[in-house]
Formats: sequence, structure tokens, C-alpha cells
Amino acid sequence: MGKERDTPHLRATRAVRENNLMFPRFKVPIPLRAVAATCMIVCSCAPPPVPVAEQFAKAEQLYLDGNYENAIAAFKEFLLVQPEHAGAHWYLGTCYLYSQNQRWLGIAQGELETALALFERQGKVNPIPRFDATYFEMMCHINQAKIYLLLIDALTNDPRSMPGMNPQIVVPRLVAKCLEHSELADKVAPGHPDVIALRQLLAPILSPADTQRPQIDTLSI
Repeated sequence: MGKERDTPHLRATRAVRENNLMFPRFKVPIPLRAVAATCMIVCSCAPPPVPVAEQFAKAEQLYLDGNYENAIAAFKEFLLVQPEHAGAHWYLGTCYLYSQNQRWLGIAQGELETALALFERQGKVNPIPRFDATYFEMMCHINQAKIYLLLIDALTNDPRSMPGMNPQIVVPRLVAKCLEHSELADKVAPGHPDVIALRQLLAPILSPADTQRPQIDTLSI
């Protein structure tokens, strides 16, 4: 058999084979090998996703440490993954209630209402391990009552802080809502120390002659 002619086509074919750019079934092409190696390095450097339970525990610890601002951010992030977690909504609402820098009572009330609605819709299953279901339901009502107490205090002692609201009209309505949640809390957990403490906070607004201002931060949470 005669020698194969060395044509430009054959030379190109040999070059392709020698550089592993053909038959990728047997060898990964050089450029793809580089890309694959880069992907492996990037993937190995990326942190693994944090388990949901661990993420909740970290946010809860921030709350327990009184670090409400960072707890707010942590629970917001958690709720992106678990939007129907009643416990996370309760914590977020309570953080907004107690935070000095981010005290947004409207948001706090909305989160606490959401927490209670989810709790009831989900069969009143306890969403916070350190609580029991009765305590969780009670605290949803107590913290909403505390929001109304803060609003009453603001309108009574500093009406200019809430422009456009007539204290003579609004305060009686707020008192009624505060008493409503107090009664609901007592119905859920009759005689509980936190319910008794809430009643003590309500005493000044039920007795106009008593000028003592309620101290909202005295209840255990």
C-alpha cells in the first residue's frame, strides 16, 4: 500500500487529535478541563447552606441576648425560607416591639397578628421549642396588648408624637383593644404570672387618678 499523501486536510486532522480537541468521549477537551477545574474550586469554597433549625436557633439567640436589631435581620432572612413559621413571625414582631432603634409598632402588630393566625390555622402546634402552645398563644395576646399600651402612653403623655390623632377619640378605642387582648390572654392561661403582670400595667389607665406611667418592658418574654 502506498504512503498516505500528506495533504493539508490530514495535517489538520492530526493536529486536532494530538491536542485532544476531538473525541471528547475519551478525553475532556483542554478548555473544558480548565472550566471544570475552576468550577470545582469555586464549589469547594462556597459555604454549605445553613440548616433551617440552626438558622432559627441563631436568630433566637440574638433575640434572647437582647440584640433586637440583628435578630430582626436574622428572622427576616429565615422567613424568606420559612414564610409560614408562626414562631419566627412572633419573634420578629416582638423584636420590633422592644427595639429602641427600630420600634415600629405597626409592623410589630402585623407580625404578631400573623403569628397568631398561622398558629391557629396550623392546629395550634407549638412553633417555638422553648415555649409550650398555651404560652405561645398567651404571649401573642400579651404582646399585642403591650403595643396598645405604648400607643396609649404616647397619645396621653405626648400627643404631638402622633399628629392627626385626637386622644379623646383614639385613646378609649386603644384601651378597649388592650383590655380585649388582656382578657384573651387570661382566657388562654388563667392566673398566669405574665397575665397578672399585664393587669398591673393596665391599672393606671383604668384608674385615671393614678398618674403612674406603665413600664412596658417589665413583662418576661
